Amino acid sequence: MIGSRLSDFAGHFLSCVAGLYSSRFLFSLAFMRTTAILRIMLGIGCLTTIQSFAAETRPNFLFLYTDDQRWDALSVVQKEQGERARFPWFQTPNMDRIANEGVRFRNAFVTLALCAPSRAAFLTGRYNHFNGVASNFRPFPTNNVTHATLLRAAGYTTAYVGKWHMDSQRERPGFDFHASFIGHARYVDPPFIVDGKDVAAKGWIDDISTDYAIDFLKKQKDRGKPWSLIVGFKSPHGPFDPPARWADKFPEGYAKSVPNLDLTPPFPGPINRGELPAEAKDPNGKLKVNLNYFRCIAAVDENVGRLLQTLDELGFAEDTIVVYSSDNGFYLGEHRLADKRSAYDERACVSRCLFATRAWV
Repeated sequence: MIGSRLSDFAGHFLSCVAGLYSSRFLFSLAFMRTTAILRIMLGIGCLTTIQSFAAETRPNFLFLYTDDQRWDALSVVQKEQGERARFPWFQTPNMDRIANEGVRFRNAFVTLALCAPSRAAFLTGRYNHFNGVASNFRPFPTNNVTHATLLRAAGYTTAYVGKWHMDSQRERPGFDFHASFIGHARYVDPPFIVDGKDVAAKGWIDDISTDYAIDFLKKQKDRGKPWSLIVGFKSPHGPFDPPARWADKFPEGYAKSVPNLDLTPPFPGPINRGELPAEAKDPNGKLKVNLNYFRCIAAVDENVGRLLQTLDELGFAEDTIVVYSSDNGFYLGEHRLADKRSAYDERACVSRCLFATRAWV
């Protein structure tokens, strides 16, 4: 029974961390080394259960998920692309830190590019026809086995903060603490649900989520138990409302063209109409781009920095594995599309990063 649970945990956790469920994920030596490290850390492949390890020898986990962030909406990718970079002016120093000091999977794809289904796959490591969430309008089955339920059974304190979606579900099964909201909520002054109770929160939504996450981390300081925390940011999902402090950033921002920019898709629909409302050439021939999309990501990057700083200040940094990913990609004009509800690469390709301190590598 224990061996079976550990095997399940390995499958679910490694799927969430490394994107094993990605249909086009390319295995690499770095990936194989990473999975081997995780198996050793978690006691998988040996007869000793994860519960038998001393708390101080078990890593904490911090999962950070954005919403609709493209694979190239990171400055580390823009720098890597050089002359081919579409948004060379964009800066995400804190996300870059995770990528530069850890492992970045350059060819990671999600299997269903929608908010709730992608999150359900992250939690379970299972395809959506198995995990019960194949659209945004399905609640997450409370009997699903997730990395959170298995970690909690192994003595971890688990928490979920931020976007959950899963229809209008209020429960957050598998988590000891939650501070979340219904559906997409709104960017400013969103109502939160904190451990089942409605709270009238004030401020910008991802700042609020980060505040709750930091408060959770502070409460774990002297508990002597390992923890696992998921932070689901709303940004940069539409309607693209950045906080006021970022409202005027990147005034010279533009997008470089790509070869498939003028290729009309064969399936125009209510969302993908073959129109480019956010992209048009200015008098100088440069392509305008939805700057608020990037401003929202930059504000999230700021909050990622706050979380990393908190890990440092609380002494958790040496014992914590940080996993960063988006739930799906997003079109910014490719194939004359916006949103993500079609089958081209741009809607499903994400930047996925794994960061572990030298204590675990």
